[in-house]
Amino acid sequence: MNYEPIRGRWIYDPDTGKLIPFGQYKRRVKNYKESLKLRSHLPSPQIMRDIEPFRNVAIDGREISSRSSKREMMKRNNLMEIGSEFRPTKRQMKKKTSVKESMKRAMQELGIR
Repeated sequence: MNYEPIRGRWIYDPDTGKLIPFGQYKRRVKNYKESLKLRSHLPSPQIMRDIEPFRNVAIDGREISSRSSKREMMKRNNLMEIGSEFRPTKRQMKKKTSVKESMKRAMQELGIR
C-alpha cells in the first residue's frame, strides 16, 4: 500500500485517540475554570537559548558569553537591568481583607451581633 501524506493542520483528540482536522475539532471544555481542572499539576519546562556573546564596553571591556556570566557581572558591579523589575498586577495591588474582617462585615449585613 502506498499512502499519500495529507497536508493540513490536525489536532489529536484524546477522547477518540484520532487526529481530527483543525476546523472540525470541538473543545471538551467550555471555560477557563474547567480547563484548569484538566491541567497537570506538574510544572512545564521553559527552554531558552543562551544569549549572543557581547563585549561589556561600559565596565571593563570583557566578553560576556552566557546568562550566568552576565548575572555575575551585574551583581559584581551593582547593576540592575531595566525592564525586568517586579511590577505588581492590579489584583496583587488590591488590599486583601482578612477572614476576621469578612466575618464581621457578613454578620453586620445579616444583623447578627
